Amino acid sequence: MRDVEAKTFNKKFKRKFKKILASVLSNNFSLSKLDSLYKKIFFKSKNIEEFDKLFKKIKPELIFFTSHSHSVIAEKVLMAAKKNNIKTATFLFSWDNLTSQGRMFPQYDYYFAWNSKIKKDLIRIYPDSKPENVFITGTPQFMFHFDDKFYVPRDKFLKELGLSEGDKYILYSAGMSHHVPHEPYVIERISEILKNIDPNLKLVVRIYAKDKSGIYDDLKIRRKDINIPEVKWEKNYATPLIEDSYFYSNLLRYCEIGINIASTVSLELCMFNKPAINIGYNPPGINVYPYDYTRYYEFDHYKPIAQSGAVDVVKDEEELKYSIKKYLSNPEVDSDKRVKLINDFFEINNVSFEAYFKSSNDYIISYLGKIIKESNH
Repeated sequence: MRDVEAKTFNKKFKRKFKKILASVLSNNFSLSKLDSLYKKIFFKSKNIEEFDKLFKKIKPELIFFTSHSHSVIAEKVLMAAKKNNIKTATFLFSWDNLTSQGRMFPQYDYYFAWNSKIKKDLIRIYPDSKPENVFITGTPQFMFHFDDKFYVPRDKFLKELGLSEGDKYILYSAGMSHHVPHEPYVIERISEILKNIDPNLKLVVRIYAKDKSGIYDDLKIRRKDINIPEVKWEKNYATPLIEDSYFYSNLLRYCEIGINIASTVSLELCMFNKPAINIGYNPPGINVYPYDYTRYYEFDHYKPIAQSGAVDVVKDEEELKYSIKKYLSNPEVDSDKRVKLINDFFEINNVSFEAYFKSSNDYIISYLGKIIKESNH
């Protein structure tokens, strides 16, 4: 994609130079040296003076970052902690960040991972990590799906969604617009397919919460038949409001089928044992080059999901139509595969989904306590 974006001679030259440099430095030895150099330069900068003074004053034993994929502001905190030899811990926030979202620098002292595969990825990509300092805890981000206080009765929720009590809806979960351009077009075509199957079926679209592109504005105006509810987020901080947790959980709970493009939502649909369909083809009639929707199913993190049989990865619109009809007529199809995927992915042993996901937060807090206790010794 970057090659295509480099259109002028200067941009092409810079692009070529960067690729050559990257190919030379893309090994663990070079990356480790670059990390050390970056850290030394950062220690001497004025960027960390504020936090350097703060940590010298309050002397924390541990600083816990709730996401390893952090902002520039958080980087100052992390660097100041390193400079003062304060232990750092982080939650490996998402299952794809290690392999598809860029490098962590500097590294942390302790990590909390969703499962053993993510732990193995961390140790493989960052060989200086100590395996004994990487804890498998599951993830608390799905906890509210299994908390009774987030349950809203179906009739009440459908009314909030703007639907009637007897309505049935298909849920489409959108991705980031810069990853999957022309997604509104895909959604319109899905809407037409649903009308041919059953005119009474509703299509509800969950827009990617942090997307600020506005690419759905036109669709909202033109297609009143497509339900696109507002996502209740604090836009300045890209943070969900508590009411969105209620809304989103029940949006998954009451849908007939969920459709998306290689999204984490596929896992959540399986948690609710809802049929999940993945769009495994590019928008027909549109040249999306250099983007390719099919490539996401070959990514390290998503390939096992696509191959599990728990989700239907459809290759064209005819397959999509067949898959929708199949699951509408019998939602229990592939139910056993969906349950197995969640059990295997999260390594759940002899407990219910509810008990497992509710315990993730407790595991993290428990390990944090142990780390502090060890540092005191």
